[in-house]
Amino acid sequence: MARMITCDACRKSGNGDVPGTVPLTIGPDEYDLCEPHAKKFRTHFADLFGTTKENAA
Repeated sequence: MARMITCDACRKSGNGDVPGTVPLTIGPDEYDLCEPHAKKFRTHFADLFGTTKENAA
């Protein structure tokens, strides 16, 4: 039986049964996030750095 990958943010807050379907890598660190937490990170990064389209060369 395959091990389910859980959302690291949900697990930290005590909700460890939420599937982590969105990988996030920052330098050497890797996280698995559920879609709601991934959306929070995307929004936060867009606030900090702008959107990908704004930064495209």
